[in-house]
Amino acid sequence: MEPEVQESDRDDCLFCGIVERDPGNQIFFADNDVVAFLDIAPATRGHTLVVPRIHAVNVFDVGGDEFSAVMRGVWSVASILKRQLHPQGLTLIQSSGEAAWQDVFHLHVHLIPRYQGDGLVRPWGQIPSKPEMPGQINNPRALTVDLRRASGYDE
Repeated sequence: MEPEVQESDRDDCLFCGIVERDPGNQIFFADNDVVAFLDIAPATRGHTLVVPRIHAVNVFDVGGDEFSAVMRGVWSVASILKRQLHPQGLTLIQSSGEAAWQDVFHLHVHLIPRYQGDGLVRPWGQIPSKPEMPGQINNPRALTVDLRRASGYDE
């Protein structure tokens, strides 16, 4: 599925500029589909972004094959980070859309190496249910049934 992207979106995109020109020799991994570079505002040592070479706004803007290629790149970069930095864990974050905290509108995955005592905290916890809050899970079983129907899943 080819993303529907305006040429001006690509021209103004920070990540497309890095993919195309690599200012400052930021890229430390690249294959045919993705590039990887360190985040300019790192949460921990080695905080990396993996971005597709094609301009796609978010996960909803690519097909399964393109997203699979991004995740293969994520796996390759995760292996490099583990070998070089020896983290005790790794947090992956992919935010799609402004409501999900996406602030650069080019599909990307954050790889955040985790170290004991690194000070990072979970971004959410149990939120008390309030009917007026969008996105609340008021009936998980009914939601599961709806999602099964939508996906075609049959036990």
